[in-house]
Amino acid sequence: MASNVQGRIRVPFSGPINPYSVNSGTIFLMRIGNVASAETSYPFRIINLNQFVWHPATNTLTAEPDELLEQHTKYCVIVTEGIRGTDGNQIRGDDYKTFISNPNAYRFGYAGLSGYRSDLITAIEGSFIEPSRIVSASVFTTMSATAEVEKMRDQIKAGMPAAADFAIGNGGTRAVFPRASVQNITVSRQIGTAPTFKPEQPPVPLLNVVPNAIGTIAFGRYNSPDYTTNPEQYIPSVFTRTGSPAVQRVNTLYFMLVLPAGTKPSGGWPVAFYGHGLGSTRETLMGFASIMASRGIATIAISVYGHGGGPLGTLTVSRTDGSTVTMPVGGRGIDQNGDGAIGISEGVTAYGPRNLIQFRDGARQTVVDMMQLVRVIETNGVDVDAIWSPTSIAIVSIISASPLAECMAPSCWRWIRQFVLACRWWAAALPWKFPVSGCYAASWRRPWRIALRACSMTPMRRLVSMRTSRCAIFPWQRPTRCRVQPTFKTISSAGNGWATRVKPSLTLSTCVLKRWLECRPSR
Repeated sequence: MASNVQGRIRVPFSGPINPYSVNSGTIFLMRIGNVASAETSYPFRIINLNQFVWHPATNTLTAEPDELLEQHTKYCVIVTEGIRGTDGNQIRGDDYKTFISNPNAYRFGYAGLSGYRSDLITAIEGSFIEPSRIVSASVFTTMSATAEVEKMRDQIKAGMPAAADFAIGNGGTRAVFPRASVQNITVSRQIGTAPTFKPEQPPVPLLNVVPNAIGTIAFGRYNSPDYTTNPEQYIPSVFTRTGSPAVQRVNTLYFMLVLPAGTKPSGGWPVAFYGHGLGSTRETLMGFASIMASRGIATIAISVYGHGGGPLGTLTVSRTDGSTVTMPVGGRGIDQNGDGAIGISEGVTAYGPRNLIQFRDGARQTVVDMMQLVRVIETNGVDVDAIWSPTSIAIVSIISASPLAECMAPSCWRWIRQFVLACRWWAAALPWKFPVSGCYAASWRRPWRIALRACSMTPMRRLVSMRTSRCAIFPWQRPTRCRVQPTFKTISSAGNGWATRVKPSLTLSTCVLKRWLECRPSR
């Protein structure tokens, strides 16, 4: 069966058990091998479980893996006799043992059970547990979670996009401004289809967190393929092995770019991609831009899919000489429900019956848009100063922050990590000259590690808080084989909910970013 890479595991029992006999030694996962590459590695790696919940009304135990499972990979759940009943006796698995020992048992004319039984036997033989101690086991295969995004990535890589365009101001004015010439920036956000607008004041003073660090503020546009349908806002599914996602249309997207002061390196300024949180806007990059610029790093941002208000919104730059330049702000929101209003993030989630997938495809489309922007930079550079030097900016790393730069929004992390996974082929080819977020170039062979460090700008050991001993939070953390006594919550027969799911806290603040960058060597 295909399973969620971070789904909950459900184990039914015929009667009540003692929940305190459940630990990482009595029930656990084993990784068998990658189905796509036909890889099987011995000995099988053990993966702890956590977030256990016992449901007395149904005699069911649920749990969650300590780490994000690999996609299209085969795993086995092992339950041992170490789990005890309420009377203190060991539990038994008569049906399981009959199925394993008798090839003709429970077949019911279904030939597929023979292959499943073979997988079970392979898993048991590769485990470190004595087979007689196993009372139940189940093999499953995880879904191909990023197959469609990888195919979109390949389509983008095969294309040759046009260069970014900065002539987006009124009358074709180039929207490129020396920092010293910018007095203020205001936004007229479209919030209704009438149309109606709402004036907003971006945090312009935050551009001076590090005085005189910023040299240029620029606004531009580029074309990006859109794989979503309209107005349902979802990406049609295709077969993960043989299908290919289809481009529905091409959108013009707008970005904001901040360049450091000083002399541009011969290879162009390194650039960090800034991702704002759900319900926020790209203009919040102003809280980070001067800090990045002080270390010789440019910052670029686009609006997340469905964000930024309607497409008629404008951004106005007021210059110190009294003149103004007005341009599209690049809103990507829509009136999805037909009430005449355009919400702060209306359009990022799927509509109608497909609302079940929420903002999954909005996040994936944002990943596509960022990959396309990477491709624009990779193939054309970004000619901010209109003098064609080799490049004006070059890709270095990725950061992400929530609206107030206080913590990383989980939604942001989802599409940032998809972006990193899908962009591994870019990362492997980049000519790194200095550490990126604390890792050297070789660390790109571990893209998840560099992604987190690039996103957090803090050492990993300071970032991750774990509530159980050696409980793996991220896939590169391998839990030890020590037994972990999990925290339990028992739901009574009259209970009204699931156990509270405690997640690690990821923090990213302006102060943390500044302290981290102060430790980096200047360019």
